[in-house]
Amino acid sequence: MVNSAPSISGQEKSSGTNGEVLQTIVLDHSILPYHLKYRPKTFDEVIGQDAAVASLQSLFKRGSVPHAYIFSGPSGVGKTTLARILASLLKCDPGAVVEADAATYSGIDSIRNITSSLPYSAFGDNPNKMVILDECHALSKAAWQALLKTIEEPPAHVYFCLCTTEASKIPATISNRCHTFTLKPVSPSELGVYLEVIAEIEGLTVPAAIQTEIVKFADGSVRKALVGLSTVSDTKDLAEAKELLNRTIDEDDIINLCRILVRKEKTGWNKAIEVVNGLSKQNMEAASIVIMEYITTTLLRSTNENESARLLSLLDIFAATPITNRPTLVLALGRAFFAAD
Repeated sequence: MVNSAPSISGQEKSSGTNGEVLQTIVLDHSILPYHLKYRPKTFDEVIGQDAAVASLQSLFKRGSVPHAYIFSGPSGVGKTTLARILASLLKCDPGAVVEADAATYSGIDSIRNITSSLPYSAFGDNPNKMVILDECHALSKAAWQALLKTIEEPPAHVYFCLCTTEASKIPATISNRCHTFTLKPVSPSELGVYLEVIAEIEGLTVPAAIQTEIVKFADGSVRKALVGLSTVSDTKDLAEAKELLNRTIDEDDIINLCRILVRKEKTGWNKAIEVVNGLSKQNMEAASIVIMEYITTTLLRSTNENESARLLSLLDIFAATPITNRPTLVLALGRAFFAAD
């Protein structure tokens, strides 16, 4: 899981993962947090999921590419990432990839909005379309029924990736028609090597004891490992690093906050405060980026004018003022909960 910038330096570092070599990449010096900056763009960049990657590569080599996939496993191990890589391999244009959060939009109307345009090929040279449903287990029974017909008999140009942490909640009528890949937590040794590579790319010196704490904090999640590295990158003190990691909120908590915002649940203010209290100083800007990306993605697939207007209002609140500290984040959240129409 390394940054896929187009230019690669001559330096290489053996990873021992996926039978490949992790290469040192010329950095894109952006403000993106590490877990977004180093999201894999190819199978070779994915770590810790050798079996799933090998199976997917085999399908493409044989030319027998299924139209429906289930990626199950814990948070932060690469489910949505693999779905996006598949979309890239199928040469789907960005506008032809529909990525929806089923935990936010779980009803039949949302699924109908997605499936209504699928019979039509994508614009451009490639007709393929990809639908990625995150947290698909949250879909209602009626939504699953609406989805079944298209998954059962998909148009030649349509592909589905269903991502979930709870595969047992997917109806058998759906799962029986999908190729299922179960992703596992990444081993501590693989995470350790990976952190060394990223630290080297970023010019960081991470003491071994602090690296061990980051690996424990990650608990098998590549995303959490990168969040942890970012959180403690400025300290060499083990006790301070432990305290920072203990106060770090995982992106899942921020995503849950985004869902509350989008669903207009003003009673979620207490949850917002809980998330803010758990954020370390280094993660304030990262949290705002995640929130804005989530609102933007939801906005781009909205077909309701009233909903779109409210999402634009939310986006304006978080984009209007740079969020670099706790007060500015609390102010933006307060406006979002209590001032947005």
